[in-house]
Amino acid sequence: SCLTQRIEVEPMRIVLALIILALLYLALVSPRLRKSGFASPALLAHRGLFDNQNGATENSLAAFERAAAVGYAIELDVHLTADGQLIVFHDEDLMRACGIAGDPRQMTLAQLREQRLFGTDQRIPTLDEVLDLVDGRVTLLIELKTTSRYRELPLAAMQRLRRYKGP
Repeated sequence: SCLTQRIEVEPMRIVLALIILALLYLALVSPRLRKSGFASPALLAHRGLFDNQNGATENSLAAFERAAAVGYAIELDVHLTADGQLIVFHDEDLMRACGIAGDPRQMTLAQLREQRLFGTDQRIPTLDEVLDLVDGRVTLLIELKTTSRYRELPLAAMQRLRRYKGP
């Protein structure tokens, strides 16, 4: 009957209208987001595009290069060493990644340079090394790790990032 036919058509019209509205929204908003530089990346390499078994360990220059080479945005963590250097390292202890106990924030850069990541030839990089390597090719998401030097870390990171030309 007419009533049954109308009930079946109404949901289809609603779904079709919602699809059209969604497409219009994307067509109108998406170009503006891209022009503003706000368009979010589709993929994010957490601690770089790493493979701990094959030399491109997490938070290593090799992992960051792999991510940048394929266009993935990169998430990384930054600590401030005892001698005021910005390093890229996730953990608050070296045991998991380097096999020794120690807080990277209480060690100097020279002491940290002696450590190898996950038994490879990769070392703990500085933020400068990562920024130089990535060189604006992809978006960076930088987490400043908690520290008792809560004023010093953000100021040091901000000072360094002011010179960075990337997104």
